[in-house]
Amino acid sequence: SEVTDEYMHSVADLATTKGRHLPLPEKSLIISDLTRFNLRKANFGWGNAVYCGLASSSTGITFIMPHKNAKGEEGLLLPICLPLEVMNRFAKEFNDMIGNQNHPN
Repeated sequence: SEVTDEYMHSVADLATTKGRHLPLPEKSLIISDLTRFNLRKANFGWGNAVYCGLASSSTGITFIMPHKNAKGEEGLLLPICLPLEVMNRFAKEFNDMIGNQNHPN
């Protein structure tokens, strides 16, 4: 049988109703792309949004979000929560991949 969108919505609704998190397979990372969700243009009646971020962190789940730094430069933010040993390896691999542009020796 095939897993449909309707089934996934139903499972998510059940987990929310019962206060449970969906189980993740071991060594999984879920990344949700929020780059098209332009919160800066959303009007909730409270004025312009200054910051939007995660309410809490969870290992294995993260979001790619648009971000503007203190200089006003636009970019992407990818907050990530990993176990310490995995985070250390991730940081090394990432820095090697980008050529240590942000952390010169």
